Amino acid sequence: MKAQFVFCILLISAILVGGCEGLSKAKYHPGDVISFEDGYQDVAYVVLDYDETLDQYFITFIHRDGLGRWMRADIDTKTWEDRSCAEMIYKYKLGHVDIDDLKMITLRL
Repeated sequence: MKAQFVFCILLISAILVGGCEGLSKAKYHPGDVISFEDGYQDVAYVVLDYDETLDQYFITFIHRDGLGRWMRADIDTKTWEDRSCAEMIYKYKLGHVDIDDLKMITLRL
């Protein structure tokens, strides 16, 4: 009985110290670059946010410049996507970027 009590205390301590991040249903996190194809891609989407209450990702279109850096176009492609649908469509995480460091470019049509 004493061993079970010690185990419970250790388990609770580990959870409290480690935080609850593992409890989220979200597969992706802000800054994750996601795509429906695996491997090197010139175009993809980046996760800007996740709303746990609505269970939705806020994503936008990004592409690589000539040097391979991820860039955002100045066109508005931001959209909320249902988490389960997004994870089914965008099955691959290609990498991670700092959202604040994404350069904005102007598209000329």
